[in-house]
Amino acid sequence: MVSKLRTVLFLCGIFICLFLAACSTGKAELPTLVIDMEATQMENVQRTQAAETLSAALTQSAMNAALTASAPTATRTAPATRTLTPTITDTPFIGTANPTDTTLTPQASVIVLPSVTTAVPMWSCNIIKTSPIYKAELKKGQSFEAHWQLLNSGFNTWYNNNVSANYRNGIAMHTNDGEMSITTAVETGDIYEVVVPMKAPLEKGAYSTVWILENKDGAFCWFTVDIEVK
Repeated sequence: MVSKLRTVLFLCGIFICLFLAACSTGKAELPTLVIDMEATQMENVQRTQAAETLSAALTQSAMNAALTASAPTATRTAPATRTLTPTITDTPFIGTANPTDTTLTPQASVIVLPSVTTAVPMWSCNIIKTSPIYKAELKKGQSFEAHWQLLNSGFNTWYNNNVSANYRNGIAMHTNDGEMSITTAVETGDIYEVVVPMKAPLEKGAYSTVWILENKDGAFCWFTVDIEVK
């Protein structure tokens, strides 16, 4: 608007000067003032646009400055420090042993053994010697005698009417009826020899036969003979 007003005033000033000059000569005609309205209007539009552009630029700069001033300043905060949880360590308890009282005099240990009474059995025997020896080698069908020396280790005496030597089990190699009575009295501590006629089997192999001493109450002594037939 200011630029337009100045333009009008400028044109009016020129017109007044020309008018005064014509009046002073008396002959001069007033010049015809031709105004290019289209050019003037274009110039006014350009000036208006330039003024609006400048105003918008100034307004935007003012707004940016206001925003910059009002924006909060970011402050960098240090990261939080992680606090470690203390570890609890179990401390073993060490007990202190009570000191030994050295003023006491140790007493000798007294061991009392129970009384042991070994009763002598009524009927018993110990084997003193056996023949043939253990695993003796014999021929097929060979005849031989089995000998057992027996010690009377019991309390009772062996008599022919109360003790006998008999075949019990195993391979029956005896050649008699398998029953033999005691031929003499055998006191406690005496040795009696049982002799039985036998014959080796006809096949190769290992053989064993079992004999016993027995009375009316049952067997009380076991003895064997073991051979190898080749």
